[in-house]
Amino acid sequence: MKDTLLELLRSRKFLAFSVSALVVILSPLVGLFGYEVDPEKLALLVGSAATYILSQGIADHGATAAKIIAASTTQHDTMVADKPITVEVVA
Repeated sequence: MKDTLLELLRSRKFLAFSVSALVVILSPLVGLFGYEVDPEKLALLVGSAATYILSQGIADHGATAAKIIAASTTQHDTMVADKPITVEVVA
């Protein structure tokens, strides 16, 4: 559980989500202090964060797939190299 939480806190996707969610949640409170948050700029921030999170997820998926393919290729090569193939011809 602790390792999962630490990994989550190190994630750039989680950080982008947390910051954008915090801005959306705190935007009405900023209005109480006399500042006004433009809803269009808020929507732009959320859209940008969502795009970043989605594209980073796709990139992470591609990197993971490449690692799996590389590992399976390496494992296959060592299996073939360890045992020579012999063929018997029966007449």
